Amino acid sequence: MGNSLSFNSIDLGQYGLSIASRDVSLGFQSEGIQLQNRAYANDSLAIPKVIALNINILATAAATLKTNLDSIKGVLNKQVNTQLTLDSLPDRYWMARFESLTGQIEGSVFSGSLVFMSYDPFAFSTSETLHEYNIDADPKTVQPTVLGTSRVEPVYTLTAGELLTDITLKVENSGTEMELVWEGTILDGKDLEIDVANWHVTNNAVASMSTVSGEFPYLNLGVNSIKVTGFSTTGSIDIVYRKRYG
Repeated sequence: MGNSLSFNSIDLGQYGLSIASRDVSLGFQSEGIQLQNRAYANDSLAIPKVIALNINILATAAATLKTNLDSIKGVLNKQVNTQLTLDSLPDRYWMARFESLTGQIEGSVFSGSLVFMSYDPFAFSTSETLHEYNIDADPKTVQPTVLGTSRVEPVYTLTAGELLTDITLKVENSGTEMELVWEGTILDGKDLEIDVANWHVTNNAVASMSTVSGEFPYLNLGVNSIKVTGFSTTGSIDIVYRKRYG
């Protein structure tokens, strides 16, 4: 694998771009107030990560270099956050935005600096982690273990094993004492989905927020105790997330 990068799932190595050196902290990142209390704070309070790369763009001729530069600019000029993956760290990505491309051309070589800004300072695993459990007791406690370097914001999918009428469902992280409460009816075989990152609950793929109270429970690094109450004893719960790295 070459020492280049992908942005918006497009490999810029195909246009002759290589990374000579990088300035991106890979050490521990404190989550601070913003991420610790995400349900109550604005995302803009997070300290963004600057990803500065010294790059070279090589071509066989000056005309080809110009074409490659135009292609690279076309990929970079997205006015939205998108996935940035460095070849040297293929197991993770940042949600980043292009900031600047500066440098100079000498013949068929461009040498300069490429800068991205990641307003969420944490990198995410390129693959999802899934924990699957049967709900065979009420209450039922399951213990997912989170790896990486930071807590995560999962999606909990609870699948009913029977008709559940007018229930009061509680999903609690016992370690943080964060508990979400939902009231309603779930049809046999249908899903109630709790999306912690987006503070959203759906019932059979339809938004169901009117009876939600409490807090959306994230998962801490290490072993967590998630207690499910009021979901009978015939269902299941899937917990899905991407590991995060500071």
